[in-house]
Amino acid sequence: MFRLLLVILLLQFVPSAWGQNNLFDHFSSRDGLLNDRVYGAVLGTDGEIWLATANGVARFNGLSFSNLGVADGLTDPEILGIYKDARGNIWCYSSAGRIFRYANNQFSGIPANELLSRQVGSKIINAIYVDATETIWVGTVIGGELWRVSSTEEVITPQPLSDGEPFSYYASQLPGGGILSGTHTSNGNKRLRVRIGEAVQYVKLSEQGGSSKSSFIALKNGSYLYAKDYELLQLDARSVLSRVFVEKSVESILEDSYGKIWVALYQGGVMSFSKGGITSGRYVNYLGDRTVTAILEDNTGGYWMTTDGDGIYYLKGRPQPEYQPDLVFSSPGDSIDSVKSTPIDPSTEAFDPFSGSSKVIVVSNNDTVPPGVDINSVRVMGEEMEVKATYDLDYNENFIRIEYAGFSYSQPELVQYKYQLSGVDEEWVYTSTTSVQYTTLPPGKYTFTVLAMNKEGLWSDQPGVIQFVISPPFYATWWFIGLAVALILVLIGGSIWWWSRTVKQKEQQRVEINQRIASIELKALRAQMNPHFIFNTLSSIQHYITTNDPEAALKYLSKFAKLMRRIMDNSKASVIPLGDELQALELYLELEVMRFKGKFTYQIEVDPSVDTHFDAIPSMLIQPYVENAILHGFMNKVTPGHLSIQIKRREELLEVIVDDNGIGRERSRAIKAARKDGHRSRGLSITQERLEILNASNASDLNVTIEDKYNQHQEPAGTRVRIFVPLASG
Repeated sequence: MFRLLLVILLLQFVPSAWGQNNLFDHFSSRDGLLNDRVYGAVLGTDGEIWLATANGVARFNGLSFSNLGVADGLTDPEILGIYKDARGNIWCYSSAGRIFRYANNQFSGIPANELLSRQVGSKIINAIYVDATETIWVGTVIGGELWRVSSTEEVITPQPLSDGEPFSYYASQLPGGGILSGTHTSNGNKRLRVRIGEAVQYVKLSEQGGSSKSSFIALKNGSYLYAKDYELLQLDARSVLSRVFVEKSVESILEDSYGKIWVALYQGGVMSFSKGGITSGRYVNYLGDRTVTAILEDNTGGYWMTTDGDGIYYLKGRPQPEYQPDLVFSSPGDSIDSVKSTPIDPSTEAFDPFSGSSKVIVVSNNDTVPPGVDINSVRVMGEEMEVKATYDLDYNENFIRIEYAGFSYSQPELVQYKYQLSGVDEEWVYTSTTSVQYTTLPPGKYTFTVLAMNKEGLWSDQPGVIQFVISPPFYATWWFIGLAVALILVLIGGSIWWWSRTVKQKEQQRVEINQRIASIELKALRAQMNPHFIFNTLSSIQHYITTNDPEAALKYLSKFAKLMRRIMDNSKASVIPLGDELQALELYLELEVMRFKGKFTYQIEVDPSVDTHFDAIPSMLIQPYVENAILHGFMNKVTPGHLSIQIKRREELLEVIVDDNGIGRERSRAIKAARKDGHRSRGLSITQERLEILNASNASDLNVTIEDKYNQHQEPAGTRVRIFVPLASG
C-alpha cells in the first residue's frame, strides 16, 4: 500500500508523455501489462489494482505488474470481469462463462463452472454479486434468468419473479446488502422491470436495445443509475427521475467519493458530470474516441481507466472541469440533490427479493401522454429560413442546420430525441441535443424525421418531418451528362472516321502505286517474253525460205500473223478469258508442229465443268511451259514425242496440266551443258517473276509445281507441270 501511494504521489510531479493537458499517465504492455485489452478493474484490500484482461489477470502495485494466467489456475485465458466482495475476496469471470476465486496466491474455479458455462452459452456474463453467504448471483449481457450459483457445490438455481417473468442482465448489491436485478424486454416490448424493496416499476426503454453490457449503481443521494447501450436512467424506488442519451454505448458507470458521475463509453472516451447528477448539463470529455471499459477510484482520489486495446490510463487526483459547454444532455433544471428520495435499506437477513409471499406494490408512472415534437428552425448556409414542409435547394446550398424541440406535460427538460436523415443516417441517432447539422450534402432528395421521448419512455405519436431536394449543378444533370457523352462519342467517332479515312486514303495510294509498279514490271516482262517467242518463230520461217519451200513459208507466215494479232489483243489486259488464251496457244502449237515436222504431237483437253468464255486466267501464262516442253523435251528425243494439255476445275481453282514424254529435265541439262553454246533461256525465269508480281498485285495464289516422270526402269520419261490458277471472271 505504501509503495502504491508513493508512486501516485510521484506521478503528481512527473510530467506525462501523453495525455489530455498532461493529466494522464499511460501504462501498456510495454510497461509489463499482461495485455492491452483490459475489461475491468477493482481495488484490492492492500491498495493494489486488479485488472481483468484478454489474457488473464494482472496486478499493479504502483511500481510493476505481476500477471496471473493458466499456470495460476485460470483455465480460460480471456477474463471479462473482476469483482471484490464485501470481505475483500477477489473473484473473476471468463468469456466462457466460468467463475474463479483467488485464495492462497492462486485462482481456483468453482465446482459449478462446467454447468454454469453450459447454462450461460453465448449470452456472456454481464455482472456477478457475491453475498454474505458467498452465494454468487449471475446476470448476462444478452439476457435470460438470474442464476443463483453455489460457490462450494455444483448447484445452479434460476431465480424467477413471483409473477413468472425472468430476471436478466445485471446483479447488483443495494445499500444494506440486498440484491437487485431486472429484465429489459417483456413480450417483445423494450422495457426495464425494476424491483427495489417492495416496489416494482416498469420503465420503457428506447427501441435500440442492443447486446452491450448494462450497469446499475446506487447513488449517495438515495437514487439509482442504470445504463444500457447509449441510455442513462436515474430513478428511485417509485419513478424515473431523469433520462439522457449519451450517443455512445455505455461500458461502465461510477459515482466517485465527491458525488461526480463518470460514464465510460464505447469509442467515446469518458464523460465526467459535475456534482449534482446527470441533469446538471455540465460535463468534461476525456480520452477522445477510445473505448473505455471501466473506471476505478483509488484511495487517493485518482482515477484508473481501462481500455479495450490501449492499456490503462491514470488521471491524477481530483480533477476539476476545465470548461462548461452548452447544454448537451437535456435542459438545465433542478439538480439531483433536490430529489427527495428515501433509500431503501433492508438488511440481508430480512430482505428477500425473490420471495413469492412478499408484498409487491406496482407503481404506475404519472406522465402517460406521449410528448410532442416540432421543427422550429432551419438554417441553410447559416441563413435562417422559413420553416416549411419542403425545400428546393441549389447544389451549393448543402450546409443545413435543423433545430427541434419536444414538449411534455411533466418535466419537459428531461425530453430526449432520436432523428434520422434518409440517405445519410443508416440507423436512428439517439441524442439529448436539440439541433443537428449536416455539411456538404451531395445532391439528392432527403427526408429528416425527429421524434421525442419523455422520461417515462413514451415516444411522440407524430414525428417532425421536413423534406428537401438539393439539385445537382448543371454539369451533373442527366441532360448535360447525356449531351457531354454524346459530344464525346461524336468527337471520338469523328476522330476514328477521320483517322480511318486517312489510313484508307494512304493505303489506297500505296496500293495504287504498287499496282502501277507491278503493271509496269509485268509489261516489261511480257515485253521480254514476246520478242523471245517472235525470234524463235522468225527463225522457223527463215528455215522454210532457205530450204526453198515457199508454200510452207507462206502458210507458216499466215498462221504467224494470226498469232501475232491474237497476242497483241491479249496483251492489252492482264487477265483474259480462258478461250482466248487457248486460241493463241493452239496457233502457237500449230506453228511449232510445222516447224518441227514429225517431232511431236499434241492434244488439248478441257473439262466440261470449265467455262472457257467466263473463267479467266493471266494472258500468256501457259505458253512458256509448252515452249519449254517442245524445245527441251522433244528436240533431242529420237522418237516422236507427245504433249498433253489438260484443264480441270478444282473448286475455286483451275488446274492446268502440261504433260510431255520428252527426255526429262536432267538429260536436257546435261545435253545443254555439253554443247556449251552460251545461250541461256529466260522464258521460265521470266514467267516465275511474272507469277510473283501477279500474286503481289492481286492478292492471289498462283502456284506451279514441276514433276519429273520416270519409267519402270527408273529412267527419265518426261515432265509434268501443274499450274493452279485462282478463278477470275473474264
